[in-house]
Amino acid sequence: MNTSKLTQPWPMNPVLFKPMKVAFLLSQVNVVTTGFIKEQIRIANSFADVEIISLNDDVHDFEGMPVHSIPFKQALPTSVSNVLLWPVRRIGLMNYYRDSRFGKQLKAVIESINADVLHVQFGQHADVLFTHIPDFSCPTIVQFRGRDASSRVIARPAYRRHLVDILNRPNVFTASVCDALIHHLKKQGVPVKCHSVLHTPIDTEFFSPKRPVSPAHGTKRLVQIGSFREKKGQLQLLKLFEAYSKEHPDAWQLHLYGEGETKEKCREFVKSKGLTNQVQFHSWLDRNQVKEVLNEADAFVHLAITPPNGDMEGIPNAIAEAMSMELPVITTDHSGIPELITSHDEGRIIEIDPAAFKETLNELRERGRMPKARARVCEAFSLEQHKAALQALYRQTLDRNA
Repeated sequence: MNTSKLTQPWPMNPVLFKPMKVAFLLSQVNVVTTGFIKEQIRIANSFADVEIISLNDDVHDFEGMPVHSIPFKQALPTSVSNVLLWPVRRIGLMNYYRDSRFGKQLKAVIESINADVLHVQFGQHADVLFTHIPDFSCPTIVQFRGRDASSRVIARPAYRRHLVDILNRPNVFTASVCDALIHHLKKQGVPVKCHSVLHTPIDTEFFSPKRPVSPAHGTKRLVQIGSFREKKGQLQLLKLFEAYSKEHPDAWQLHLYGEGETKEKCREFVKSKGLTNQVQFHSWLDRNQVKEVLNEADAFVHLAITPPNGDMEGIPNAIAEAMSMELPVITTDHSGIPELITSHDEGRIIEIDPAAFKETLNELRERGRMPKARARVCEAFSLEQHKAALQALYRQTLDRNA
């Protein structure tokens, strides 16, 4: 898809007859983990004038789009000055991140942009916005992507109450990467009256299979790409892989790519079980490297779980990228994943069980590519699909506000 500026961007502002202006509010744009947000911003920039408000970046430009950096630091429970006050802040008796100076800067920047629509990435950033500008009335979209609609809602009563107020405002429209997160919000007592699903956009032209067919015999390559966090399920995967490797030591080699809080624990497990020849750890990958790794892989795995704190995925875009490359995917019935994989020809949704894992790996050794997996992503997760959904959402938000 060509995401360059159109000569006559759509939608047009119905009152002023000028291209729509959209402002994105987010934490950071220029980090490796925000590829899915960058893609959405690029798509919006293909039909609207876009400016970005960042709460952490120190940059002033992203691919020709202005970035307004406003440093914001939330009071943390571990800081010495907040140890005693954190319990009352957590339940909402005292706001744990109101900063009057920051609020004035944020208001001044938003007024200077004068956007038709403000698109807020993640629920916690909407909390920051309306805490500091309580009377904010611009048409606003609050998009949920995972933890902001799951563990954060469970752990922070004050945040949950704020969402109830925010999502009931007449100028606010709710979006999510999957229906499952909307259902979870409602289950936790956060009513969502108007919402839209914005599936994470996948560049299916870029993520297209160009790899040679691997030999029928020999060691196959199983990969997972993503941050090392409890909900990503790497430790559960390693336990299943250990049991499988005892019976089939040369059938598969597992490669894990990324960084994060649980990586060291996973390394220790691999070392303690003598799996260093069968399991390899790698660091973060850029976009081109991700494609190269997927090209060389024989299958992709992502055994997402819901840990005790309730943290949930939306729909992991790494799974969709692997499917776009026609890779067989092994995953779990978690959050929005069944909204992506809807049939046996699109991927394998299994229980975290040694017998199920063994059966699936043995089957996929003979499977080869899965073209219907790519067809599914092209149908519902392409850049073109996301552009149409984004345009419709902006129009709905303006209509509702009017």
